[in-house]
Amino acid sequence: IFATNHSGMAFPWDGIIFAQGILNRFKFSKDSVRALVTPMLTDFLYMSPYLIRNIWENVGCTEATYKNFDTLMFKNNQNVLIYPEGAAGISKGFNRRYQLQEFKTSFIRMSIKYKTDIVSFSTINAEYNNPFSYKSKKINDLVNKIGIPFLPVGITTLLTLVQPWFFYFAFPSKITFVMGKRIKPYEMIDKPYHEITHKEYKELAEKVRLIMQEDLKEARRKYGKKPYK
Repeated sequence: IFATNHSGMAFPWDGIIFAQGILNRFKFSKDSVRALVTPMLTDFLYMSPYLIRNIWENVGCTEATYKNFDTLMFKNNQNVLIYPEGAAGISKGFNRRYQLQEFKTSFIRMSIKYKTDIVSFSTINAEYNNPFSYKSKKINDLVNKIGIPFLPVGITTLLTLVQPWFFYFAFPSKITFVMGKRIKPYEMIDKPYHEITHKEYKELAEKVRLIMQEDLKEARRKYGKKPYK
């Protein structure tokens, strides 16, 4: 299971580039990696780049449901890419950059059930794809009515009034992916999968989040000083 952080208030170019890099390394094998994407992307047409219908499915993504995750993990030699922050990671705002939001527990459950390692990565400088853009609940509630899950409040917001396609715009930041620790949640608890409580899964997810947060902090120190170089 590949797991990494999202950049706040930006279109998910970080995930697109990361998946592209992995696919390229695996020579675009159909079994190389399947990215799990939030229904927020697949359910809203405006979250498909340039309104291309079914684009996420056509490039090999799978909707992030527990059933889909379990099905992929059941297969042999199948790698999965997940953003454990979920939608909260992509809509957290520039003021919360590099701050991992609360993790979902599904990838912890799958890791324990199938005794699968989590390979963590830190995504650096993708925060600057859409810098100085912030979250506004009132604006998000308004755009939800026309099928947009969130709208960044910042530089690009004004530009979308001139040209709507600026919603998908990204500044040319130098995105760097840094491999972190290999995490084994199934070694963090001495109980069978079916006996672990939801509370214990939440505690394990928080332990993994803190490990990844430390890796992210160090990766940012090394590679995040000149995001546009």
